[in-house]
Amino acid sequence: MAHKFILGLATLITLVAAANCQSHSMTWGQRTSEDRLLHNSIEYEEFKPLQIVKRDVHFPKAGEINYATITCINATDQYINDNGGYVSLLAGGVNNNYTTLHIKSQWNHGFNFIIDI
Repeated sequence: MAHKFILGLATLITLVAAANCQSHSMTWGQRTSEDRLLHNSIEYEEFKPLQIVKRDVHFPKAGEINYATITCINATDQYINDNGGYVSLLAGGVNNNYTTLHIKSQWNHGFNFIIDI
């Protein structure tokens, strides 16, 4: 009986730990074998005490022109401890030649994303 209790408790602790170690990565679209990397950046912002930090990522940058069609956008959260930020698609995106992503941290935290378009 004690073994079942210990095994059940260990399973519960493992599930809770796994649930708390989530990242906030996002993917729009799907890569194909003909795709090429149009944009790669690391978007990092340190925390500001008692604040939420935000940033917009524009592709292409002002003054640049992109003739290729976007087929996939990956925003990989480097914080896997559930303290990372959130990324959302504001404009353009898949099947367009431009996009704007909005990155927002959790309160009192920073963010660290790898953006691949």
